[in-house]
Amino acid sequence: MMFQQQHTDAQVHAGKERGVHDSPSSLPLYVLFSAFLSLSLSPAQFIFGMATRAYACAYPCPDRPAHPPTLRNPFLPFLSSSYITMSDWETIAKKSEEVLATPDIKGCHAILMKAYEDGHHHPEILWRLGRSYYEMANESADPAVREPYMKEGMELCKKSVEADPNNFSSHKWLGILISEQKASNKEKIANAYVIRDHFLKAVELNPNDATSLHCMGNWCFKVLQIGWLERKAAALILGEPPTSTYEECLGYLLRSAEAGNTIHNSTMIGDVYVQQSMYDEARQWYQKAIDMPVYTELQKRNHDVAVANMKKL
Repeated sequence: MMFQQQHTDAQVHAGKERGVHDSPSSLPLYVLFSAFLSLSLSPAQFIFGMATRAYACAYPCPDRPAHPPTLRNPFLPFLSSSYITMSDWETIAKKSEEVLATPDIKGCHAILMKAYEDGHHHPEILWRLGRSYYEMANESADPAVREPYMKEGMELCKKSVEADPNNFSSHKWLGILISEQKASNKEKIANAYVIRDHFLKAVELNPNDATSLHCMGNWCFKVLQIGWLERKAAALILGEPPTSTYEECLGYLLRSAEAGNTIHNSTMIGDVYVQQSMYDEARQWYQKAIDMPVYTELQKRNHDVAVANMKKL
């Protein structure tokens, strides 16, 4: 507003003194210099304003008022609220990813929580905060700590999917967080297709995302572990219970390993090979899991599972 008001005052004053069709070039240089100092403008602002004034005077039109209208900031389109918001969320997202990579789970959560509380509700912030709640939950084995975090994370990812249905990360993390909710067997069965559909959508939107591929493989593996009684119950609730094969499961897990392997993914590949009585292959993948670096509590637990499974062979 100050930028605009200063130009308006200068234009009105110039009109009274010289007449609206006088060229600014007819003024002595010292007058222009004095005007420049009195307006406290930057050189670029002053030159732009004078050039605009000269153009308006040189090319009058019938619709032009007696005095030119307020000069708009030429950079206004680049300073719109949507542009600022996008810039802000990108900066916040980048910073949170850098902190999480260290890895500092609590630090990442603090950055995203502050952003959310400050009104940054962009889908990229929402799903990252949802993921952050998941990471925070997995730092504890206490259900009293884990369950509220998982629930809060799920609600945030729901909002993210609603805001942008084509964001693969939103679908991926919503599927993960739904699967982590405390629920009865009936509710888990009812959610089976919901979870699968979010994972499939994530893979469809980004076929090379390691986590989305792992999640689909994990879903297939869990479906394969459903017992006869549970399958009958699923048939009553869903009509057609979910099905999969070890080939489908292994396909997703191996693609995930190529995209970016993890301890959990390697361990699960070993588990699939065990189910197929392919023990040499299972040992190889368990060993890969054991050899990976461990930083977080969740990675420690997954590492221990890989060690325990290896000892069984």
